[in-house]
Amino acid sequence: MIESSDETAPTHNNENTAADTNGKRDEKILSFFQPTTTSLSEKRLAQTLGYPATWHVVRTVSTKNNVQAFCDRIYAGPPSSNPDTYYNHGAAMAAALRWIEGKSTPHDNEGGQMNPRVALFEKDEYVEVLYEPDEMWYGATIMKCVMYQDDIRYTVLYIADGATQTNVAEELIRKAEKPKPKKRKKSITPSKDAVASSKKKPKKRKEQSFRTRGRRWR
Repeated sequence: MIESSDETAPTHNNENTAADTNGKRDEKILSFFQPTTTSLSEKRLAQTLGYPATWHVVRTVSTKNNVQAFCDRIYAGPPSSNPDTYYNHGAAMAAALRWIEGKSTPHDNEGGQMNPRVALFEKDEYVEVLYEPDEMWYGATIMKCVMYQDDIRYTVLYIADGATQTNVAEELIRKAEKPKPKKRKKSITPSKDAVASSKKKPKKRKEQSFRTRGRRWR
Protein backbone atom coordinates (compact mmCIF):
# COMPACT_ATOMS: atom_id res chain seq x y z
CA MET A 1 0.00 0.00 0.00
CA ILE A 2 1.40 3.37 -1.04
CA GLU A 3 0.55 6.27 1.13
CA SER A 4 0.55 9.77 -0.26
CA SER A 5 2.28 12.34 1.85
CA ASP A 6 0.67 15.59 2.75
CA GLU A 7 3.57 17.51 1.19
CA THR A 8 2.92 16.37 -2.40
CA ALA A 9 -0.76 17.33 -2.55
CA PRO A 10 -0.29 21.10 -2.19
CA THR A 11 2.46 21.04 -4.80
CA HIS A 12 0.13 19.43 -7.33
CA ASN A 13 -2.56 21.98 -6.57
CA ASN A 14 -0.10 24.87 -6.95
CA GLU A 15 0.92 23.62 -10.39
CA ASN A 16 -2.70 23.47 -11.50
CA THR A 17 -3.33 26.95 -10.11
CA ALA A 18 -0.30 28.38 -11.91
CA ALA A 19 -1.38 26.76 -15.17
CA ASP A 20 -4.88 28.18 -14.78
CA THR A 21 -3.47 31.63 -14.03
CA ASN A 22 -1.18 31.54 -17.07
CA GLY A 23 -4.04 30.35 -19.24
CA LYS A 24 -6.29 33.18 -18.08
CA ARG A 25 -3.49 35.67 -18.61
CA ASP A 26 -2.93 34.45 -22.18
CA GLU A 27 -6.66 34.65 -22.86
CA LYS A 28 -6.69 38.20 -21.49
CA ILE A 29 -3.78 39.19 -23.72
CA LEU A 30 -5.45 37.64 -26.74
CA SER A 31 -8.74 39.37 -25.92
CA PHE A 32 -6.87 42.69 -25.58
CA PHE A 33 -5.89 42.48 -29.25
CA GLN A 34 -9.41 41.62 -30.39
CA PRO A 35 -11.48 44.24 -32.24
CA THR A 36 -14.21 46.02 -30.34
CA THR A 37 -17.71 45.11 -31.46
CA THR A 38 -20.04 46.78 -28.95
CA SER A 39 -20.25 50.05 -27.04
CA LEU A 40 -19.52 48.16 -23.82
CA SER A 41 -16.32 46.64 -25.26
CA GLU A 42 -15.23 50.11 -26.40
CA LYS A 43 -15.67 51.52 -22.88
CA ARG A 44 -13.91 48.56 -21.28
CA LEU A 45 -10.94 48.92 -23.59
CA ALA A 46 -10.80 52.66 -22.85
CA GLN A 47 -10.76 52.02 -19.11
CA THR A 48 -8.12 49.31 -19.51
CA LEU A 49 -5.90 51.84 -21.28
CA GLY A 50 -6.42 54.40 -18.53
CA TYR A 51 -8.95 56.77 -20.11
CA PRO A 52 -11.91 58.37 -18.28
CA ALA A 53 -14.96 56.18 -17.67
CA THR A 54 -17.08 57.85 -20.37
CA TRP A 55 -14.50 57.55 -23.14
CA HIS A 56 -14.58 54.96 -25.92
CA VAL A 57 -11.79 53.25 -27.85
CA VAL A 58 -12.76 51.67 -31.17
CA ARG A 59 -10.23 49.04 -32.20
CA THR A 60 -9.95 47.46 -35.64
CA VAL A 61 -7.65 44.50 -36.32
CA SER A 62 -6.18 43.52 -39.68
CA THR A 63 -4.01 40.55 -40.69
CA LYS A 64 -1.40 40.60 -43.44
CA ASN A 65 1.23 37.93 -44.10
CA ASN A 66 0.21 36.19 -40.88
CA VAL A 67 0.96 39.37 -38.92
CA GLN A 68 -1.79 41.05 -36.95
CA ALA A 69 -1.97 44.81 -36.64
CA PHE A 70 -4.51 46.91 -34.79
CA CYS A 71 -5.60 50.51 -35.10
CA ASP A 72 -7.26 52.49 -32.31
CA ARG A 73 -9.47 55.53 -32.57
CA ILE A 74 -10.08 57.26 -29.25
CA TYR A 75 -13.33 59.14 -28.56
CA ALA A 76 -13.95 61.48 -25.61
CA GLY A 77 -17.49 60.13 -25.39
CA PRO A 78 -19.92 57.99 -27.39
CA PRO A 79 -18.82 58.01 -31.06
CA SER A 80 -22.38 58.74 -32.18
CA SER A 81 -22.28 62.12 -30.37
CA ASN A 82 -19.42 63.35 -32.59
CA PRO A 83 -17.04 64.04 -29.68
CA ASP A 84 -13.37 65.02 -29.73
CA THR A 85 -11.53 62.28 -31.61
CA TYR A 86 -7.89 61.24 -31.53
CA TYR A 87 -5.80 59.06 -33.84
CA ASN A 88 -2.92 58.40 -31.47
CA HIS A 89 -2.73 57.61 -27.78
CA GLY A 90 -0.18 60.32 -27.06
CA ALA A 91 -2.51 63.16 -28.01
CA ALA A 92 -5.51 61.39 -26.46
CA MET A 93 -3.75 60.78 -23.15
CA ALA A 94 -2.63 64.43 -22.99
CA ALA A 95 -6.29 65.45 -23.28
CA ALA A 96 -7.35 62.76 -20.79
CA LEU A 97 -4.94 64.15 -18.18
CA ARG A 98 -6.74 67.51 -18.43
CA TRP A 99 -10.12 65.82 -18.03
CA ILE A 100 -12.08 66.77 -14.89
CA GLU A 101 -14.87 64.36 -14.08
CA GLY A 102 -18.20 66.16 -13.91
CA LYS A 103 -16.87 69.37 -15.48
CA SER A 104 -15.16 68.41 -18.75
CA THR A 105 -17.24 67.70 -21.85
CA PRO A 106 -16.53 65.58 -24.95
CA HIS A 107 -16.20 68.78 -27.00
CA ASP A 108 -13.72 70.83 -24.97
CA ASN A 109 -10.91 70.46 -27.51
CA GLU A 110 -12.99 71.54 -30.51
CA GLY A 111 -12.69 68.28 -32.40
CA GLY A 112 -9.41 66.95 -31.04
CA GLN A 113 -7.33 65.68 -33.96
CA MET A 114 -10.32 65.81 -36.27
CA ASN A 115 -9.83 69.56 -36.83
CA PRO A 116 -9.40 70.48 -40.51
CA ARG A 117 -5.86 71.14 -41.70
CA VAL A 118 -4.93 74.81 -41.76
CA ALA A 119 -2.10 76.23 -43.84
CA LEU A 120 0.63 77.84 -41.75
CA PHE A 121 1.64 80.31 -44.46
CA GLU A 122 -0.38 82.69 -46.61
CA LYS A 123 0.04 83.90 -50.16
CA ASP A 124 2.55 86.75 -50.58
CA GLU A 125 4.00 86.06 -47.12
CA TYR A 126 7.74 86.41 -46.75
CA VAL A 127 9.37 83.19 -45.45
CA GLU A 128 12.60 81.24 -45.48
CA VAL A 129 12.81 77.95 -47.37
CA LEU A 130 15.28 75.15 -46.71
CA TYR A 131 16.88 74.27 -50.05
CA GLU A 132 17.77 70.62 -49.49
CA PRO A 133 20.61 70.21 -52.05
CA ASP A 134 22.86 72.61 -50.11
CA GLU A 135 20.94 72.62 -46.79
CA MET A 136 20.74 76.41 -46.68
CA TRP A 137 17.80 78.67 -45.85
CA TYR A 138 16.84 81.26 -48.46
CA GLY A 139 14.40 84.13 -48.39
CA ALA A 140 11.29 83.58 -50.51
CA THR A 141 7.69 84.62 -51.02
CA ILE A 142 4.71 82.26 -50.95
CA MET A 143 3.14 82.28 -54.40
CA LYS A 144 0.59 79.47 -54.07
CA CYS A 145 -0.76 77.02 -51.48
CA VAL A 146 -2.26 73.66 -52.50
CA MET A 147 -4.39 71.75 -49.95
CA TYR A 148 -4.43 67.97 -50.31
CA GLN A 149 -6.42 65.51 -48.21
CA ASP A 150 -3.40 64.57 -46.09
CA ASP A 151 -0.82 67.25 -46.91
CA ILE A 152 -0.18 70.90 -47.81
CA ARG A 153 2.30 72.00 -50.49
CA TYR A 154 3.55 75.43 -51.55
CA THR A 155 4.97 77.21 -54.55
CA VAL A 156 7.63 79.74 -53.58
CA LEU A 157 9.55 82.49 -55.34
CA TYR A 158 13.14 82.98 -54.21
CA ILE A 159 14.10 86.60 -53.65
CA ALA A 160 17.79 86.31 -54.52
CA ASP A 161 17.54 84.96 -58.08
CA GLY A 162 13.82 85.07 -58.89
CA ALA A 163 13.63 81.27 -59.31
CA THR A 164 10.37 79.44 -58.60
CA GLN A 165 10.06 76.11 -56.79
CA THR A 166 6.87 74.05 -56.62
CA ASN A 167 5.66 71.24 -54.35
CA VAL A 168 7.54 72.48 -51.28
CA ALA A 169 6.58 70.67 -48.07
CA GLU A 170 5.41 72.73 -45.11
CA GLU A 171 8.13 71.41 -42.81
CA LEU A 172 10.76 72.94 -45.13
CA ILE A 173 9.39 76.45 -44.60
CA ARG A 174 9.76 78.73 -41.61
CA LYS A 175 8.49 82.19 -40.77
CA ALA A 176 10.93 85.05 -41.14
CA GLU A 177 11.00 88.82 -40.96
CA LYS A 178 11.37 90.57 -44.27
CA PRO A 179 14.73 92.36 -44.37
CA LYS A 180 14.49 96.13 -44.32
CA PRO A 181 15.74 97.91 -47.45
CA LYS A 182 19.11 99.58 -47.07
CA LYS A 183 18.97 103.34 -46.53
CA ARG A 184 20.43 105.39 -49.35
CA LYS A 185 22.70 108.30 -48.57
CA LYS A 186 21.00 111.62 -49.06
CA SER A 187 22.48 113.62 -51.93
CA ILE A 188 23.03 117.31 -51.21
CA THR A 189 20.94 119.36 -53.63
CA PRO A 190 22.39 122.77 -54.48
CA SER A 191 20.19 125.78 -53.87
CA LYS A 192 18.56 127.71 -56.70
CA ASP A 193 20.81 130.68 -56.15
CA ALA A 194 23.89 128.48 -56.38
CA VAL A 195 22.62 126.95 -59.61
CA ALA A 196 21.81 130.37 -61.05
CA SER A 197 25.17 131.76 -60.12
CA SER A 198 26.96 128.80 -61.64
CA LYS A 199 25.23 129.47 -64.93
CA LYS A 200 26.44 133.09 -65.12
CA LYS A 201 29.33 133.65 -67.45
CA PRO A 202 32.45 134.95 -65.74
CA LYS A 203 33.27 138.57 -66.48
CA LYS A 204 36.25 139.19 -68.75
CA ARG A 205 38.96 141.23 -67.23
CA LYS A 206 40.01 144.31 -69.13
CA GLU A 207 43.51 144.09 -70.39
CA GLN A 208 45.63 146.90 -69.14
CA SER A 209 48.59 148.15 -71.07
CA PHE A 210 51.51 149.30 -69.13
CA ARG A 211 54.37 151.42 -70.35
CA THR A 212 57.64 150.71 -68.90
CA ARG A 213 60.35 153.27 -68.68
CA GLY A 214 63.68 152.17 -69.66
CA ARG A 215 66.62 153.30 -67.56
CA ARG A 216 70.06 153.82 -68.72
CA TRP A 217 72.80 152.43 -66.74
CA ARG A 218 76.13 153.98 -66.81
